[in-house]
Amino acid sequence: MGQAIRHRGPDSEGYFSENGFSMGMRRLSIIDLEGGHQPIFNEQATLAVCFNGEIYNYVELMEELEAKGHVFHTRCDTEVIVHSFEEYGIACVDRFNGMFAFALYDRRSRELWIARDRAGQKPLYYYHRGGRFLFSSEVKAILECEAVERRCNIKAIDSYLGLRYVPQPETLFEGIHVLPAGHYLHLKGGERRIQRYWDVPLHHGTYLSDAEYFEAFEAQFLTSVRLTMRSDVPVSAYLSGGIDSSLVVAAMTRFTSKLNTFSIGFNSPIDGLAKRGRSRIISARHTTRFTPYPKILKNCRSSSGTSSGPSATCSSSLITCWRRRLAGMGKWCSAGKAPMKTSPAIRFTRSFNGRMSFRDGHRLF
Repeated sequence: MGQAIRHRGPDSEGYFSENGFSMGMRRLSIIDLEGGHQPIFNEQATLAVCFNGEIYNYVELMEELEAKGHVFHTRCDTEVIVHSFEEYGIACVDRFNGMFAFALYDRRSRELWIARDRAGQKPLYYYHRGGRFLFSSEVKAILECEAVERRCNIKAIDSYLGLRYVPQPETLFEGIHVLPAGHYLHLKGGERRIQRYWDVPLHHGTYLSDAEYFEAFEAQFLTSVRLTMRSDVPVSAYLSGGIDSSLVVAAMTRFTSKLNTFSIGFNSPIDGLAKRGRSRIISARHTTRFTPYPKILKNCRSSSGTSSGPSATCSSSLITCWRRRLAGMGKWCSAGKAPMKTSPAIRFTRSFNGRMSFRDGHRLF
């Protein structure tokens, strides 16, 4: 299973196996490059966690937990998860500001929790049949288990053709589901429970003036960008020439003078002028890569192996193609979406997977 998603984490791998439970991960190191190897345990080694994503407010949470007596062995955001769980239980997800999918296993009670961030930025799939529970960042890792039948989900195909996406929790494979955004799953003794922990809050009370809303948004926007830029590797950003990416990059330049920006274009005069113009205005070091139209289909084919489903557009495949060429200029790259509480900076992802057997207590290897 780990080998099936090695493209998601080239820096290191880690595994944990005990009493019918196994989990592992592939890491793309962003924070605490030397000390953040996973799985990570608590002080007594009774809790183990694998984690894909980033907890942006990990510095503040670490200080809070240390003040409560918790002892950290790394400076990595992953370790914040196990200590937060010790302190607050699964309600710890309410304290995380970030994008995440994680699996946390209690070795004493043999309970498993998997959770996904509020907006569902990080993928998390699972399979639960015949006393087996498997989970992964990608469907293809689950399909590595011989017990999983590769059957097409006809209902999902109908949805995709009509909507251009597959509504959660369905996938294109029978028996494989996606954990919905803002939910966690608890597994104990073969019994599965899925619980929503967050929903879009509705406004109650009086409304503010436009000026007050603009001021509050600017403060939240800049704080979000600043937090997402916490990294032990160089940071960079995609610049499309549109409003979203331009605002994000402009905000990033407030916090660093060493920012690389990248654009992917199609030799369109308007396209190129817009991107280069935005780059000059915000004083970023800019690189443009043009993709001739005949290469678009080729790029789509080459990137299909790293996708967990069909895409209604070719933009993701182009980014996948060019990020390999730009990797030498930094592994942290923001995409052009406006950050809110669950901020959208996209780190080319760490990932994990795991499997569990409740039949005779044997591993599924």
